[in-house]
Amino acid sequence: MDVISSKIKTLLAAKNIKQQELITILGLSSKQALSLKFTRGSWSAAELIKIADYCEAEYCFIIDDMKLDLKK
Repeated sequence: MDVISSKIKTLLAAKNIKQQELITILGLSSKQALSLKFTRGSWSAAELIKIADYCEAEYCFIIDDMKLDLKK
């Protein structure tokens, strides 16, 4: 599991959000599709934003040591 997937799992646990909720939020077809995302670390920026919004968490992207805050 990659770093981002690990952080997502930690966030979900802290917010007491079940995997089934995440499947619905992301519009995935099955638990297997979600498991593949966690295993491969294949998260799109749009998915990360959806997760952060649902969890009421702040998010930013760091590109070449430059922090981009994407607050509403």
